[in-house]
Amino acid sequence: MASVSVADGASCLLWNDCWMGQPLRLTFPELFSFAKKPLISLQCTASVSNTSSLFNLPLSIEAFAQFQQIEIILQNLQLSDGVDTWMYIWGSSIFTSKKTYCQLRGRSWSHPIYKWIWKSSCQHKHKVFFWLLTNDRLSTRNILRRKHMHLPSYNCVLCSSNYEETVQHLFLECEMAQACWNLVGITVNLALDPLQIFESFKI
Repeated sequence: MASVSVADGASCLLWNDCWMGQPLRLTFPELFSFAKKPLISLQCTASVSNTSSLFNLPLSIEAFAQFQQIEIILQNLQLSDGVDTWMYIWGSSIFTSKKTYCQLRGRSWSHPIYKWIWKSSCQHKHKVFFWLLTNDRLSTRNILRRKHMHLPSYNCVLCSSNYEETVQHLFLECEMAQACWNLVGITVNLALDPLQIFESFKI
C-alpha cells in the first residue's frame, strides 16, 4: 500500500516494507524463513557487523544463494541522518480511508444503470429496492425455491401463464406487469437484456 524512500531506516522494516520495489520477504522467501527477527528495521540491520548473525544457521542451498544477494544489497545500502519518506501508491504521503478502500476493492466495470440508480432523487429505500431488483436479490418465489423453502407453487400468482415467478417475469413479462407499463406509456422490449430494458426506462 505504501513505499518508502530510505533515509535513516528507522521506520522501514527490512523484510516487510517496500523499499526495493517489493518486500524482501517476497523476493527472498527461502532466506526469510531462516530470519531470526522478521520485524527488524533497516537501521538495526545496518548496525549489525556480521550479516549471518541475522539468520538461523545453517542455511539451505537456496537460502544461501539468496543470502549472498541480500548481503550485496546491504553492503550498498547508504543510510543518512534524515527521516524516512513514505509515499502511498496513489501518489501522496497523506493517508485516506477512501483511497485505501478503492485500492483494496480494485477496479471493475459496472453497468451505467447503477450510477443512474444511486444518483437519482428517489428515496434511499427505493434505490436499494431497485438495486436488489437489478441484481436478482428480491425474495421472489424462484429465490425462495433456491433457498430450499417449500411452497405449494412457485408460479406467478399475478397471471395465468403458469410461469415461475422470477424477477424478470414478475416485473417485465407478466401480464400484470405489462399492463402497468402500458398504463404509464412504456413499451417493454423483451428482446433486450433486462439491464438494457431498465436503462431504456430512463429515456
